[in-house]
Amino acid sequence: MKKFQFNLKALLSYREHLEQIAKQDLAKVLGEINAVNDFIAECQSLRETTLEELQIRSETGISALDMSRYMDYMAGLEQKTMEAQNHLQHLTQLANRKRTILAEKSVGKKAILNLKEKRKKEYVDEVEKFLQKQSDEMVLISGTFVKQKEGAI
Repeated sequence: MKKFQFNLKALLSYREHLEQIAKQDLAKVLGEINAVNDFIAECQSLRETTLEELQIRSETGISALDMSRYMDYMAGLEQKTMEAQNHLQHLTQLANRKRTILAEKSVGKKAILNLKEKRKKEYVDEVEKFLQKQSDEMVLISGTFVKQKEGAI
């Protein structure tokens, strides 16, 4: 009997490739989300540190020009944080779309894999039936041979 071969192997490989690309796209977006989260945390940390410095300098005395610079710097940090949060929201929506695409690609691949398993099972069942039939025929032939041998004696 010939060995089992899946005739949609190329399609399965293609679907696996599409799923891998979708995984890479999702991973890229998730990496960007992590980077933006890190940036937001850094900006908030800088803002807190600057606020502490400003309080210390206010107690010891600070010029109006320096106070203005601190306020401008903190406003800039706040602006960058807001922009990063907006970008984070956009990336989160993009990640959700990428997850949906990945799920679709995974379902497509799984459908082909299920078909492959079904066909392989059918093949194995067919081979088992064939082997059982051969075995039955061999028993029948050997039984007939034994009866003929007994009849000759």
